[in-house]
Amino acid sequence: MNRKNRKQVRQKKINGKLIQFGFDEKKINIQPEEYVLGALSTEVKNPSGDWFPFLPVYEPQAEFFESWGCVAFGATNQIEILMKKLYNL
Repeated sequence: MNRKNRKQVRQKKINGKLIQFGFDEKKINIQPEEYVLGALSTEVKNPSGDWFPFLPVYEPQAEFFESWGCVAFGATNQIEILMKKLYNL
């Protein structure tokens, strides 16, 4: 996603206070020498940016209670997507 397509930070008044929602990239200042989580190389794995064909088919979740399953599935989904894209597994 390029910078032009990013959503603006949204503001909303809640109980009389102005609250900001969203990502504000102006507050981020990453230096080149800083560690980037998971960055082993600068190679772009999917130049088109379309990951839809590689998404998992099904993500089971608890239907009638909150299990926080989305936290675990969020991590494993990323691994599954890369395995499908890179190794067709």
